[in-house]
Amino acid sequence: MLDKLGLSFAVVFLLLGSILLYDAVSKSDLTQTARVIGGAVFLALGLVTLSMVAKRLVEVEETPQRCRKINFQLALSTRESQLDELVTSASGVSGNRFKTYLTETRGPI
Repeated sequence: MLDKLGLSFAVVFLLLGSILLYDAVSKSDLTQTARVIGGAVFLALGLVTLSMVAKRLVEVEETPQRCRKINFQLALSTRESQLDELVTSASGVSGNRFKTYLTETRGPI
């Protein structure tokens, strides 16, 4: 919900800034400098808000990929530790020696 609110504020700020800049450039009067500065401020505020919303959306997209990678690594390390415990309990031989033997004879586990 905050992403939609931020996006709407960004659009409003960009629109207001562009209107103020257009109005300030098209007319020449005493408030022209203030309008140019105000338009530039609103335009910059809109761009900053838009960039923050875009950054948040990119982070949301990357989070599931990062979680999948972490879960896979966790499952792999759990599997290796279970294999070590199984080999040690069954034969009394260290799991690392058994894993080395399997890697040499059958390839990577």
